[in-house]
Order: sequence, then C-alpha cells, then structure tokens
Amino acid sequence: MANQTYKSHEIIIINDGSTDNTLNICKKYKNIFDNIKIINLEKNMGVSYARNIGIKESSGEYIHFVDSDDFIESNMYSKINNELKNINADIIITETIYNEDEKIKISNLTKQKITSYNEMQKFLVKECIKERRNVFNFVWNKLYKRDFIIKNNLLFNEEISFGEDFLFNCQALKNTNFLYIMDNAYYNYVRRKNQETLK
Repeated sequence: MANQTYKSHEIIIINDGSTDNTLNICKKYKNIFDNIKIINLEKNMGVSYARNIGIKESSGEYIHFVDSDDFIESNMYSKINNELKNINADIIITETIYNEDEKIKISNLTKQKITSYNEMQKFLVKECIKERRNVFNFVWNKLYKRDFIIKNNLLFNEEISFGEDFLFNCQALKNTNFLYIMDNAYYNYVRRKNQETLK
C-alpha cells in the first residue's frame, strides 16, 4: 500500500498481537512513509476487533480493508479516484485478482451504478444467485464511504470469527442508496494450498 501512485491516503496498520517481528517491520515502514499510523494491540483480539479499531481511527473519505497476506496494484487508488471524481457512492466494488498457487484468475463484473431497490435486486439475483458469485462474502475488494459507515453505525460483529464480512456487507447493503461496480481488478487475493486460515 505504501507504493501507491496516489499519495493522499492514510495507512492504518493494526498489529493484532503478533508474536514475531511484525511490529518492528511496521515501524521501519513508518520511518520511511509519513502517512502510516501503527496501532499495536498487546494481545490478539481478532479481525473484527482490529477492523473496528481501524474504522474509528480513520479520517479518509473512503475506507479500504486490506488483509496482511494480500496486496493491491500500485495504481489502485489513483485509478479509482480519477473515475469517481463526480460519483458519490456509498460502496465501491472492484474486480479481484485471485492468486492461488501461481494460478491467476480475475473475477468478471459488469460496470454499473446501482441506485434503486429494483437495480439492487437484479444485481443480487444475477451475480449471487444465477452466477453463484460470492460478491458480498468479503470486504477487501470494496471501498466504503467513511461517512456512510459512521452515519449507519456499521461495525464488525466481534462475537463471531467466521462470516463477519458477509454480515457487515448485509448491514451495509441494507442502508446504502448508491452502489458502484467497477470492471477493473486491483485487489490481489493470495491463497495457498493447506492455508491454515482457511481451516
């Protein structure tokens, strides 16, 4: 994230009770880049707690959640900013690049603006039911308008450790009036065989 061509962004790193050299690595990056903020949790509190802290500490126009083992294209925020200058969407969805043991595939979404209940219904039926795409099972390929999150008190459920992204997205969809779908892939999701986090 530090190598973004778009420089007017903040990076909030939540070190969720790591027991390795993660904190020292984060501090090295903070010494190089002045837009990095580190929040160190003494013990592991879980992804929902960490993301909620990130929401509360954020100050940007949009919030983007990036998992520690994934990465984003260096031009992601520049491209999105250029395309959305006159668009005030609550939620922005981008395509995803799936890196699975060096096998790469890209999700295929159709660019569109969704600003009504009927349009949302058609999108959900087509993508989630007919095409069986897990569009709302995760948050990392989406940008959420911060004011929208704060206004609707959207937070991750800290009592659950599976499906928290889907539940967050359900609450977001319930409150949104403007969903914008992009047909560009910027987020790289990395998954390896026998990955422990999938168990």
